[in-house]
Amino acid sequence: MQDDLKLIDLSRTMDNAFPIPELKAEVEAILFASEQAVSLGELCRVLSAFHEIEVAEAELELFMQELMQEYAQSSHGFEVVKAGGGYLFMTKKNLQAVLAVALSERSKKSCRKRPLKRFLLLPINSR
Repeated sequence: MQDDLKLIDLSRTMDNAFPIPELKAEVEAILFASEQAVSLGELCRVLSAFHEIEVAEAELELFMQELMQEYAQSSHGFEVVKAGGGYLFMTKKNLQAVLAVALSERSKKSCRKRPLKRFLLLPINSR
């Protein structure tokens, strides 16, 4: 980190808000856009660079634990989990059955289209 960056304490202020007002939304956006787990260190580096401050890993880890609890207790179909050395969004376990059906239906739909594509390609390839 640069020497001119100040260390930010993510502990809650008197009004129960974090010093970075959009912290939750920013973390959600980073996780949502990632194809793989995002490490705590990477989250700190991104937030530090964006806000030009130094975000402490210990404080961000506490924030992430609160965020995981919030999503686990909500009615959303997904949650924030710690896996693969970082954090990611994942479908809640109680919804895996409906997700399996949805993926199966999508797969069937995709398979129905494939033979037609192959059939249409046969006359072109047989010349």
